[in-house]
Amino acid sequence: MSKLLVATQNRGKIREIEALLADLKIELVTPLQLGLNLNVDESGQTYAQNAALKAIVFANATGMLA
Repeated sequence: MSKLLVATQNRGKIREIEALLADLKIELVTPLQLGLNLNVDESGQTYAQNAALKAIVFANATGMLA
């Protein structure tokens, strides 16, 4: 089973993502499960840019890269 790192610590967002991906054979991994508590400077101009910044920081911190 493939793993997908969800680069958020917001439990509400995690539940939403779990519901959206429930039919897929993907194991969601959260920063909390990995013992990570990273604060990412969300300096992007859009939600998408901030999500990309967070994804890069968390992927680098965990080594969970594609």
